[in-house]
Amino acid sequence: MLCSRNTIHSIIVKYKKTKCIGNILGRGRKRKTTICVDKAIQCKIKVDRRKSAPTVRQEIEQELGVVISNQTVRRRLHEIGFYGRVARKKPYVNKVNRLKRLKYVKMHEDKDTEFWKTVLWPDESKFNLFGSDGKVMVWRSPKEEFNPACTVPTVKHEGGIERLIWPPFSPDMNPIEYLWDELERRMKKHQPKNQDQLRQTLQVEWEGIGSDVTKKLVESVPSRLNECYRIKGYPIKY
Repeated sequence: MLCSRNTIHSIIVKYKKTKCIGNILGRGRKRKTTICVDKAIQCKIKVDRRKSAPTVRQEIEQELGVVISNQTVRRRLHEIGFYGRVARKKPYVNKVNRLKRLKYVKMHEDKDTEFWKTVLWPDESKFNLFGSDGKVMVWRSPKEEFNPACTVPTVKHEGGIERLIWPPFSPDMNPIEYLWDELERRMKKHQPKNQDQLRQTLQVEWEGIGSDVTKKLVESVPSRLNECYRIKGYPIKY
């Protein structure tokens, strides 16, 4: 690597002054928070993942008498790998329903793919013309997407023909849920302006979903059951 005469001169001058050619520790912008404040910020978010940076800032200022900015709060959370993300919506599963989900898994854990191909998967979904029903932001690490503390519990009222003794609040184990999500993604590309256009778009896109997609979804049922058992009945990632 070639260095200019000016660069070499600057290095010599710096060494004569500091006896070092590297950056001097302690120079640059000073950190605005102490270790105690950092831990307080992080603790508040770990207790309540939905708290906003302004809320945490206000609480820190009131409790510790430290003046910080919203951005400082965000930086401290980023340092431990927490970033603001839209919370996943997962079915509300209390302890009783967890036990029912596990019971369902044990009843059908020996069923192979051929059995699941004979099952009718009834369900219903809602499609909005103008976006979703609202989003909830949470602070989490990349690996906590499906952590119950980082999701939004939902209650769903289902209808249809009953083919199995289905556990309550378990759309995550129903492969047709993926089809609803896929259908919504396809629908949004068209941006329908009214209900008639929405209905027509949904019909066309539904018919365009190939059998290869549905085949993979049905084949995923045993994996869904295993995952549900592994995490003791909590909502699974599907």
